[in-house]
Amino acid sequence: WSNNNNRKTGVPATIKSGMYYSDKIGKKTKLNGDYTFNQNQVWAGSETNTQFFLPDTAYTNFKTVSNYSKNQSHNFNFRIIQKLDSLTELTLNPKVVLNKNETQSTQTDDFLTTENVKTRRTVITNDASSETTNANIYMKLSRNFLKKDRNVSVTYQPIYNSGTGNTKYNTDFLFYTY
Repeated sequence: WSNNNNRKTGVPATIKSGMYYSDKIGKKTKLNGDYTFNQNQVWAGSETNTQFFLPDTAYTNFKTVSNYSKNQSHNFNFRIIQKLDSLTELTLNPKVVLNKNETQSTQTDDFLTTENVKTRRTVITNDASSETTNANIYMKLSRNFLKKDRNVSVTYQPIYNSGTGNTKYNTDFLFYTY
């Protein structure tokens, strides 16, 4: 399986669910709302055994690579339309999106002699995580006039975006004597 957006390959696990609500309260108020949860996980790994034959030495490199990625999203949408009078309408439409992402990757290289004795090991780990919050509210006040095709609308949409991230990179070199 391949996810072209993140260029990751591996075994995926995806969960997506949500709900929708719609109602009319009285003659003047309409409500709509929805919530969506989405989670994608990908596990991938590989093993490679390479032998090197050089003029002065020969050795083997046994490499294992493992990757894990998890992306989680919560989406909230709500809309209320209120008729203030026969010619005036107020619309409020708040939206909130919460995202959480994490990745973990490990690469281990074992170097062995031709007698299959381990001489060196390198372990590289990279762990990253991030969280973002995006919120906005669309507000619109519309007023129609008695003359055909005449109206005025005022809109306002404040936006809030916030994000944090953390990355930890570690390399271990181990040398063995025999």
